[in-house]
Amino acid sequence: MTLYQFNSLDQNDKANTVWESGKFIKTVVHCGVYKALYAMGDFFAEIHFSPEDGIKDVQGFKSKTRLLPYKNIGLSLLTVLN
Repeated sequence: MTLYQFNSLDQNDKANTVWESGKFIKTVVHCGVYKALYAMGDFFAEIHFSPEDGIKDVQGFKSKTRLLPYKNIGLSLLTVLN
């Protein structure tokens, strides 16, 4: 699946695709919102959620800048994106 195809899915289908195909990397908390990062092949997916309310948003991206909140994830993950 390409990033474009992923981003064209509705929220539920994005979440299901991440659960089925994503490789969990790390979770961070920012301003009370949990963000879980997954590798999806040639792009990353980020699930925004709260323990009380569940999933709020699912986003796919390739930007290395978006990885900055995930400190110490390992340089090998950056090779996913050329």
